[in-house]
Amino acid sequence: MNNKELAAWLDRHPNPEDEQVHALARARGLEKDELEDRIYRLATVGAKFKNNGDWNKKGRPAVDPKIVEEGAEIEMEHTDDKATARRIAMDHTAGPGKKNYYRNPEVAAADLRKEMKKKAALNAVYDTAFAEELQKLSI
Repeated sequence: MNNKELAAWLDRHPNPEDEQVHALARARGLEKDELEDRIYRLATVGAKFKNNGDWNKKGRPAVDPKIVEEGAEIEMEHTDDKATARRIAMDHTAGPGKKNYYRNPEVAAADLRKEMKKKAALNAVYDTAFAEELQKLSI
């Protein structure tokens, strides 16, 4: 059972009783503890995704539903879940200067450059720490 199937099962069985989870585990040939752990991890990831992002950080500003839907179609390249794609689009269009994220390539490009700088800075920190650890090993 992959995470998409598990999420779909949880959509059909919100707040399942232990016996329902255990019955699913038996039916799928899984250990009940393994399945429970996967459910908890999936719930944690979902909660973090739902409660973070620019849309939340900026006070859940009003977004143009038409632009969000256009953006969601583009974001479907990253996910096969329409709700997730909409949420990503809402984050990308939240706040001043961002409403044209999907319609103005310069806005998207500026956002991408910002993200790449963050990743480059993190990589530099990790590379330095890794080099220091390697040096310690060779002494």
